[in-house]
Amino acid sequence: MLDRSAAAGLPAAGPDLRTARREDYAFLYHAGADLRTEELLEDPRVVDPVAFARRVEEECRDGWTWVLRDARGLCFRAGVSALTSEAAQISGVYVPPALRGRAASPLRALGELCTCLIQRSRVVCLFVNDFNEPALNLYRRLGFRASSAPGRACSSCASSSRRLTGRAVRPIHWAPEGSRSCASPPSTSARTPSTW
Repeated sequence: MLDRSAAAGLPAAGPDLRTARREDYAFLYHAGADLRTEELLEDPRVVDPVAFARRVEEECRDGWTWVLRDARGLCFRAGVSALTSEAAQISGVYVPPALRGRAASPLRALGELCTCLIQRSRVVCLFVNDFNEPALNLYRRLGFRASSAPGRACSSCASSSRRLTGRAVRPIHWAPEGSRSCASPPSTSARTPSTW
């Protein structure tokens, strides 16, 4: 998690970070498939290509998926899977492999998204596999820290992760120094269309 005090140094949201639009479909389609294949070892284009294509279409219009375009094109995507006054949960963070660890844009984009969310929620949380060292380093640079032992999230967050992914994963629950672990998962029903 990242709370308001730990988020004080994050960048303000810039004009290049925006919600996804119809013209982002190809990027979101490939990024989503690559992300799911890397993290969960299943390719949604094979498992259920029709449902996956439909989900990507929703991401292009639902106002909960954020993208960043820079001189190289679209270079970052992340979803907001839950948003309440208590917590915002970021999911589906993806940076194309060629840009990982080399570009400041994805770090800035995630920092800007956290800035937007922390204005509406007490904390921002996300999950990451404990073997994904590049992602762990990125989150640490933004001020996140693991709030539980690797591979062990608090029970409410693990439940939320299973609900969102459809299967158990090995998440790490992140929280800034001095914050407490969340007491219950944010309700996805509490989201409302964004007017960020």
